[in-house]
Amino acid sequence: MLALPALATTLTVGSATLPAAGVTTSIVISGDSFPSGLRGYLMNATFTDPSIAEVTGITFPAWALLKANSTVPSTDFMLTAATYSVPPGSSAVTLATLNVRGKSAGSTSLTLNIKEITAEGGGSITPVIVPGTITVGGIPTTTTTTTTTTTTTSPSPTETTTTTTTTTTTTTATSPLPTDTTTTTTTSTSPTTTTTTTIPTYVDPGYLTVFSFPGKATVIIDGTAIGITPQIDIALSPGSHTLKVSAAGYSEYISNVDVISGQHKRLPFVILQRTSGGGGFPTPTITTTVTQTGSPGETGGMSVKSFPKNAVIYLNNEVKGNTPATIQGLAPGDYELKLVYPRYQTKVKTVTVEAGKITAVPLILMFPDRFTR
Repeated sequence: MLALPALATTLTVGSATLPAAGVTTSIVISGDSFPSGLRGYLMNATFTDPSIAEVTGITFPAWALLKANSTVPSTDFMLTAATYSVPPGSSAVTLATLNVRGKSAGSTSLTLNIKEITAEGGGSITPVIVPGTITVGGIPTTTTTTTTTTTTTSPSPTETTTTTTTTTTTTTATSPLPTDTTTTTTTSTSPTTTTTTTIPTYVDPGYLTVFSFPGKATVIIDGTAIGITPQIDIALSPGSHTLKVSAAGYSEYISNVDVISGQHKRLPFVILQRTSGGGGFPTPTITTTVTQTGSPGETGGMSVKSFPKNAVIYLNNEVKGNTPATIQGLAPGDYELKLVYPRYQTKVKTVTVEAGKITAVPLILMFPDRFTR
């Protein structure tokens, strides 16, 4: 029997038209079909023109047991979810609902950058992406005020009459087209009191992501407690900040961090050193690529990725670094691969290494202990 190829999954981003800046609506990111089921996804969503619109909130569907997103409001953000309950053959699956707010008149696309989508059996899904379009109408009201002050002093030095003539021109858009406008000119003559308000120039924040070992360490920035690790895309004002990461029984980590407007910065994995004896996970050394001795052509290797990242990698009970990593110089044969992450279920599987090849292990999803079933 001739095997038919599997149908590709299409991910569609909803579109919307907003009547003016400041108005909010909801759109949906959905998948049309998942012939092999769905275990989880990790993706970024980005507006092609960040001046037009932004996402102010993200809601995940009920099937998402493990879910997270970077800080919003944002025009470039991460979202991820994992589950056990989207079986093979599912269709019209909602992945997330986004609250979108208009910022200025115009049109922009909202597209997806897929990092990982995993089927129920662990295989990768390569979807077709259909971006959404967000159109914002209207132009903010423009007011021009011209004030002329005439002062007349009578012969008596104590009597002064001040007459102020104010001309105000207001331009208000009545449709998304910038040429379709109504102009109103108002002239008034009266004594006036003028109050001047200075509006500070807005600067986009920068973003900081912090992971640590052990997990759930306290993160303090400039003396203010932010929360516990992992912290993803903390919004900070541009400039230098003092970062502290601490956990009971471990030495405190202190570092100065430079944040740049509009940029997302992820720190190297913060490893806290234990200050007293006790159990727990071993303190690993971060190694993105581990190379062992061996003659070319006689050894192989494997690349290992996990969600969440920075899980400790064990090969045959020997620590080899943290995910993601490419481990080379391995003798051909079967290896017991074990991933360990604090307060998550340990994952164990057998990986076969072939001479002269790097075996790509499919993304390994790890779940918090409370999701054990």
